[in-house]
Amino acid sequence: MKGLDVRQWKGLRNLAWFLGLMSLGISMILQGLVTPVMAGTSIVLDGYQITFLGVDYNSDQTSTWSYEVKPVSASKDLSHWVLALCTNHQVLSSDPPGSVGQDPTTGLWGIKWEQPLRTTDEPRLYTFVLSGWFAIGTTQVAVKAGRDPVFGQIDGPSCEPPTPTPTPTQPVPTSTPGGPTPTPTPQVEPPVPTPTQPAPTPTPIVYPPVPVSTPAVNPPPNPSEETPALLPVTGIASRGPSGWSLLLARLSMLFFGLGLAAHIVLTWRAHNP
Repeated sequence: MKGLDVRQWKGLRNLAWFLGLMSLGISMILQGLVTPVMAGTSIVLDGYQITFLGVDYNSDQTSTWSYEVKPVSASKDLSHWVLALCTNHQVLSSDPPGSVGQDPTTGLWGIKWEQPLRTTDEPRLYTFVLSGWFAIGTTQVAVKAGRDPVFGQIDGPSCEPPTPTPTPTQPVPTSTPGGPTPTPTPQVEPPVPTPTQPAPTPTPIVYPPVPVSTPAVNPPPNPSEETPALLPVTGIASRGPSGWSLLLARLSMLFFGLGLAAHIVLTWRAHNP
């Protein structure tokens, strides 16, 4: 290093600072500090893409929600993932089998799937059935593939049921005094609308639905009992740093240190020619 002249020291300093800025910027992007987390039909968390496939409003006043999880750039196997739900959501069944409650790792209250998913596995379909019809809203989702869970937002069941559309009524004909009695027009009953996706017109029902005592039902927590506060289902989601973002952040600090060392050498040479 003694053979380097001033020009070479300046080049080394500038290169180190440039690499430090580049690695720091990429680390911030991976960590989600630059690009905001937006809710939508698909999101990539820690290398796993979670896609909301839609909801089916069934004729028995239940709704089936479907998701797909696919490894796209994951470096570690998926341990489990959690979809946040509301306390008035009653999960009747799920495939693969999941559990309902608060996950101690992520702090989310919802449905949790613990079937391992390797980085080389094919996409997997996850479905669950809710008692009642709920509109599509924004909910939190979390995956755990490494040491720390990663959070995001995705479309899912809202806490409020959709507002039923009122059925129009036929006007009743009135008779005119002194005139002939009008002949009543036979009224044709409109066909009963079939629930369609994604905007059904359900018959008004009472929410929350009365729970059915079957072994497959996962009832929501009792309101009289102390339950942990639910995390908000709207707003900016927090995201844990991934392994790549931490590595790049450390590399940026190393480059900044090398650039600072080169700058100190240049300053010393300027004062000691």
